[in-house]
Order: sequence, then C-alpha cells, then structure tokens
Amino acid sequence: MTINVASAEELFMNCLTYLMTIRIKPIIAVLTLLISVWSTCPVLASEPVFRNMTSTDGLSGLLVNTLYKDARGYVWIGTDNGLDRFDGMRIRNYTFSGVGQTMKKRVSSVAVTRGGTLYAGNGLGLWVEDSSNGKLTRFLESRINTAVNALLADGNVLYAGTDNGLYIIKGENAVLRRVDNNTWAAANKITDLFIDRAARCLWLTTQDGLARYDLRSGRFRLFRQTQKNTDNYFRCLTAIGRTVYVGTMTQGLLLFNSSTERFSAGPSVGSNVVSDISGNGRDMVYVATDGNGVHYISHSTGRVVKSFRHTPGASNSISSNSVYSLLVDGRGMMWVGTYRTGLDYALYHTDLFSLYSCLPQFTSANLTVNSICIHGGERLIGTRDGLFFVNELKHSVSRFSTPQLTSNLILSTAFYGGRYFIGTYGGGLMTLDPATMRLGSFGRGLERGHVFCLRTDRKGRLWIGTDSGMYCYDGRSGALQKFSSTNSQLPEGSVYAIMFDSTGKGWVGSERGLSIIDPEKGTVRSDVFPEGFVNKDKIRSIYEDSRHALYFVREKGNLFRSNLTMDKFGDVSLPFLRPDVDNSVLSVIEDREHNLWVACSDGLFRLHGTGGAAYDLFTFSDGLPSQTFTNNSALIDAKGTLWFGNTKGLVSVNPAMLTSGRMRSRSRVQITGVQVNGSETTDYSSLSNSEDNITFFFSDMSFGAPGSAVYEYRLEGVDDDWRMAVATGQASYFSLKAGTYTFRVRKPGNALTETSVTLTVRPLIAWWGWVLIVAGLAGAVWYITMRWRRSRRETFERAAAAAAAQAAATAATDSAAPAREATVEKAPKVLLTEKECEAIKRKLTAFMEKNRPYVNKNLKSADLAADLGVSLNALSYVLNQHMHVSFNDYVNEQRVAEFKRKAADEQYSQLTLSALAGECGFGSHASFFRAFKKITGITPNEYLHSVQKDNRPD
Repeated sequence: MTINVASAEELFMNCLTYLMTIRIKPIIAVLTLLISVWSTCPVLASEPVFRNMTSTDGLSGLLVNTLYKDARGYVWIGTDNGLDRFDGMRIRNYTFSGVGQTMKKRVSSVAVTRGGTLYAGNGLGLWVEDSSNGKLTRFLESRINTAVNALLADGNVLYAGTDNGLYIIKGENAVLRRVDNNTWAAANKITDLFIDRAARCLWLTTQDGLARYDLRSGRFRLFRQTQKNTDNYFRCLTAIGRTVYVGTMTQGLLLFNSSTERFSAGPSVGSNVVSDISGNGRDMVYVATDGNGVHYISHSTGRVVKSFRHTPGASNSISSNSVYSLLVDGRGMMWVGTYRTGLDYALYHTDLFSLYSCLPQFTSANLTVNSICIHGGERLIGTRDGLFFVNELKHSVSRFSTPQLTSNLILSTAFYGGRYFIGTYGGGLMTLDPATMRLGSFGRGLERGHVFCLRTDRKGRLWIGTDSGMYCYDGRSGALQKFSSTNSQLPEGSVYAIMFDSTGKGWVGSERGLSIIDPEKGTVRSDVFPEGFVNKDKIRSIYEDSRHALYFVREKGNLFRSNLTMDKFGDVSLPFLRPDVDNSVLSVIEDREHNLWVACSDGLFRLHGTGGAAYDLFTFSDGLPSQTFTNNSALIDAKGTLWFGNTKGLVSVNPAMLTSGRMRSRSRVQITGVQVNGSETTDYSSLSNSEDNITFFFSDMSFGAPGSAVYEYRLEGVDDDWRMAVATGQASYFSLKAGTYTFRVRKPGNALTETSVTLTVRPLIAWWGWVLIVAGLAGAVWYITMRWRRSRRETFERAAAAAAAQAAATAATDSAAPAREATVEKAPKVLLTEKECEAIKRKLTAFMEKNRPYVNKNLKSADLAADLGVSLNALSYVLNQHMHVSFNDYVNEQRVAEFKRKAADEQYSQLTLSALAGECGFGSHASFFRAFKKITGITPNEYLHSVQKDNRPD
C-alpha cells in the first residue's frame, strides 16, 4: 500500500502545532492552513505505479541484495545468483567466471569509478567487469581473498569494505587499513561505507559499532553505544550534515551526532531490522526494512513522511515488505530489491503533464473526461460518470449525477448567457446556474437524445449538434430554430461538430458529411464543396489554426487540411497513423508556438510546424495517465495551457516546458548492446562476411512503462524509410551483404534524441586477395598456354618425321584401329541435390516428431546424424544451406515448441518455468530465456500472460 505525504488531517495538526509553538494567533494559523491546503488545487501528486520484475523477465535471481545506478543511466542489480544490468528495456546478465553454485556469489555491493570501470563484491572477493565477454573476473585475488561487503567509488579511487578491513584501491594497488589492530576483531568486519567530503572522512558501519576514517591522517575512531549488553552490529548508514543515520540488525534506526559523539534512537520505522539506507544529502532519508517495507524520513522534522508497504491485491504496492535493498535515484525514482520476489521499481513520470485535481474533495484520476469548460476560476468537467463543477475561487466542488442529471454520460459543455449548457448522451440538453447551483432541463424538444457539441457564433447564438439534427438558440429572444435534412441541405444523421471560422462562416461535421452555415442568411448548404474534398466523410471534429488552416478529423484515416476558400486542400501525412495499428485522431489543437497537438486513441503527438513528418510522441513516462484520449475534448486556456480529455482523467500541459530544459524524458536514445550471430559483442565496427546477422538493442533510459515505449530506426543501406519499434527496444537484420551500414535510432520524429553507429561487413575476400587471385589466374593461363604451344610443336615434328610410315600403317589397319582414349574433365562435385535435401529434411522432421530427441539436454549433431542414417556433413548441409538454420537454433525451436505444448497442458501446470524448460531439453534457465526471447521475440512470462497461464509458480 502506498501512503502519500501527510493527509489533510495530519497536515492540519502539524501546521497547527507548529504555529502554536511560535505563538501565532489561531485565526492566522487556520488561514495559513487553508492557504497551504487549497494551494494544491490545480495539481495532483500522483502515486507511484510499480513494476515487478522476476527471473521470467531476465533477472538472474529473485533475491535482490544491492542496487546501483551509474553515470550512464544503467541500473545494476545484484542478486543471489549474479549481477544484472537493466536499461529500461532489457536485462543483461553478467556471470562470475569460473564460479559454480555457491551462496558466496550473492552480490553485496556495486560501484563504478570515474573511468567507467565496474566493480562488484560478493562473499568470494572483488570482481571487475570484462565488457568484451559480459563476465566478471576476479580482481586482486591474491590480496583480497575475503568477503567484500561494501564498495564506494570516489573518482578513480575505490574503497572496499571487507570482512578483513578497509582496502583503498588505486589501479592495481591496494592498501589495507584495519579499524582494530586485532585481525579477528569484529570492528574489522565492515558492512557499509559513506563519504563525508565536507569533513574529509569516511564513515563505516561494522559488526562492532560505527567507525570514522580520517582521509588526511589515515586514522580510525570507533564509536560504540554506551549501554551494557548493547548489540553494536551495525548494517548500513548515510549522513546529512552532522547527523549519521545508522541502520542496525536489532535496534531499528539510530542517530549519531558527530559533534557530541552520542547515539540516540531514530524515528520508528516499524521494524528492528534496517536492511538498507540512503539519502538525498539535503532533507530526505530513505530507509528499507526487512519486514515493514520502505519509509521516507524528513531530516528537518525527524518524522516519517511517506511509507510504501505491500498490500495484497493492490496494483500499486511493492511486492514484499521484506526489503533487502533500496535505491532512490537522482530523478526520485524508487527501486526496491526484495527477499524472494525480485525487483520493484516506480515507473518514471516527468512533471510535463498534470492530472487535474482539487484536493481533498476532487481528483479527475481514473475518470473518462469527455468535455471541459473553463470560465474564469470555474471548471465544468463532463465525464462518463457525471458532471463536476469546481469553483477554484471559492474552493468548492459539486458533483451531479442521476437522478439530478438525466444521464451520467456528458458529451459536451459550454458557457452561454450566464449559464452552463450540458449535452448528455440520451438525456438531452441541460443547464446549470452557477449562482444557485441548480440544474434544469433545457426542454423545448431537447429533453432526450444525444447532444454532441455546443458552439457560439459571432452574433451571440448557441448552436447545438444532436442526433436529430442541428439547433440554433438565441438567448436574447428565446428563439430556437431547428435544421435537419428535411428543411435544409444538412446531411441526414447525427451532427458531431460545429465550428465558426475567423470569417464567421460555420462548418458542420455530421455522420453523412460536411455542410456550411451562412450566418447572415441563416442557411445550411452542402453543395458548395469541390471535387476531392472530405464533404462525404464522417467528420467528428473541425479546428482552425492561427494561420487560418482548417483541420477536419474524420472517423478513420489521416487528418485533412484546407484553406478557408477550399482551393488548397489535402491529407496531412501522419506517420504515427500506421495501417497496422488501430489509431484514430480524436482532437486537434494549436499551442502558442504554432505547433499542432494531435490527440488520438493511442497517443498524444506534437507536430513541428504545419507538416507531420517531424513530431514528438508523449507517453506514460511524460506523465500521461493513459494513451487513450476522448473525442473533441481539447482546448487552450488564457494562459496558454493545453487541456485534454483522457480516459484516465483531465490532463494539462504547459508547452513552454518543452523548451525550458525540463523535458528530461526527451533524452538521447542510447544503443545499449549489439549481438552478432546471437552473441553479445562490443567490437562490431568491422565484421567478417559470415557475421551477417545483427541485433541492435536501444533505450532512452527513462524507465517508464516498457509497453508505452516507441522508437523509430533505420539501417541505411537496407531500410528506405524509418521503421517503428513499439514496446520493444531492439531491431534485427539478417543475411547482410558486404558493405558499410549506419544504424540510426531515435524517439519518433525527434532528431535531438538520435544516436547512430556505423559498421562494415567485409567481403568474403578483401581487395588485395582478389589482386592475388587475378594475378595467380593470369600466371596459370600463361603457363598452360606455353605448355600447350610446346606440346603442339613437338607433336607436329614427330608427325612430320614418320608421316609416310604412319599413313601406311593407318591405311592397313583403319578398320581395326583402336579407339583413342578420351580425356574427360571431372565435373565439380555437388554435395547433395535439391531432391536429396528434401528427402533428408522429411526424414529429419518425421524423426523429430516421433522420437523427440531434443528433450535430451546433451543432444549433438553427430548423434542425430547417426540416428537418421546420414553423414554429419549431409545433415549440416541440409540444415545450413537448405533450411538456413544452425543446428542449435533448429533444436531450440523444437524445444520452444515443446514448451508451448506443455505450458498449455494442465498436467504440467504445477511445474516452475525452470522445471518445465528442463522437461523440454533446455540445460539452464538462462539458455531457455535467451532461446525463447530470440525465437519468439517475447519473454516466457509475456507468453504465459498472453495465453492466460500467469498463475504458474516462479
């Protein structure tokens, strides 16, 4: 369960208590309180939404013991089984070289030096990253041969807290410093490190108290609690100013004042076991407990201001209260490592978009907002669940629903003649008097039916679009005129949109097409449109921008644009409206920078300028509660703020924030890995001819919801245009020809986020090789020619000398002359014909289906060839040249298919993923995960969710 910063009642008591202590009159106290409460009215502080990751997502283990975020943005996750790197889209596993199954390989600490070298500590010692092969190798094994519990990088100096003391490491040199001269003293077992640069010292927690190491003198001081029988086993620490926060194993949180050198009890966190602690260096301290979740403590007040605990059934709680590690990064994102449930992290939101609320009475969160009307300090919000009236000046909120409303589904709102007009679905037109807060039916034939839109013209008349035609209401005279297909050229059917342009002309979008209102003559015409216009389409919304361009939102298809005179018009090409994705434009609005914002059924886009080629896509990471917007519900207020109706609330955005440097989610996309022929590599700039299958991995490091991630990429030399990557951070290319390629990736339409790399696939033989071959062939031709000429000459001379005798002998024995031996050149040998390949392929397929040899984890190609009764060369030729697949990939495809069959079988429903993978022939969980992701493009967990098998035990 997530508990937000103090509730209204707690805030009241805190403020009142504080104000009374400084002897301010109660009236002033109350007024101050009200101001503090109501100042939060326009903005909703949203609760974090957590994502849980386990071994099915790629984690090497379910016990997450340490967390670290480096300068590049990667999050390093130390588990009981290895070290993982997470970039927001993909987890990459780093294994300990030469280490089998042992409890000592549990990662206890991670640090990265200024030069980018990564170190990890575990029960075996100190390890360093080998970036070329994705493994961790022992570092200074002869010197550091004990457990490394804590690591701290200060520039290129590495401090390692071990069971044997403190190691100070610079390059390949390591110096050991002990807290106690007694080698076996508990004070030498260091559990955590914190550097105080202002005091130029290191603070260390040990199994015998708190220690301070002076960086100038190189001396230690040890501080123990003075009470008898006190347990001085300290586990973790952080510091703000002169206060050191110490997490203990049995006493909860302790405070140590470095000036008085005294300990005191810290705020209660509901558990005596503090497993991890950190701070932001200013006012906030973050505490993880083994048993009671996570707590935020204010240093200035000394109180817990926010707590996160596990609540069964809650979608936004952490997965366990047994927290072993905690990281709150520089953006305020929280990462929670648990005992046996993997990693939780709060999906990232920027403050670009705000979800409207007026706390504590009202929040638009989780409301489907169809309409918003802003008049002065008043907000009228129409939703699927009724009507909400917010008076921000009086700090009042009123909600209306049936039976007060004739329908809870509100479609349109407008302020006209001192009253609010409310269009409903099925309940006709209603009015609201803001002075008396009385609702009433408009009547006059509009007591029922659907009212889709409400617009005023220059003459002060209200136009009403309904399912039975269009009405014009003059509030001064009370006259009401109806237009329909029977008395005008208005097309038959519902009227969805009415808009009056800058010339005063009215445009009407309906179910059967467009029509135009002549306000002077009071007529409606539909016979004035040129050929090729959208006047026959179903139009849901119409908008005019500052350049007097009209935009028509159709039910389906691209946006249509025209000038006012309809002599220049055509489709606006929107790359994000791809034919393979069901995505429709719902609203259009322009900001003060003349950028067009397009709200769709699957995303919000900002077009740069008038075209649609360059655009920004906004997602969950930018603060949007949902990617789905509502029809014709966008507006801009007097301050330039844009408002959009969304299926999860009313959202607003200040477009100026996009150019103020606050758009952190617009960061450059990073290429986070490259695989060549299925193997991870860092050396891919020049590849051999056989290294022609390449996969690029990328991420913008926002750590938002992966399902909302969208990128576009292209490989120059292969792709003619940009390709989309939706909910994935990878792109694969196969059988690349020799040549030089540039891979480019970015956020859609945003050149500022683009990253590129160049690689070369070398030809089978280099140019100098071809020179040698050509020279060799030329020499061979010359040699053969000379030999042939000499042979012809010698033959001619011998024939001339014995011509007569030979002629006679030939004449006598002409009929019995022996046949001359013909010299036949041996044709080049072809290994197998196409027919033979097909025969072996059929034999292989039948054998696989009947005997299932792939369930044998040690199956080898030679064994399979023997079973089939063919040579190993023949089998390899059929697989590689005929079926275009390697032996390993072919066998893994069979195993993945077997896994899918067993996953759908109830008799295997109680097996864990690892056990089920073993049943199918996979030798390890890691090899199963890699093969499944490579073959299917998704993780096993995502597959099981897709077939509703997500109740399988981990």
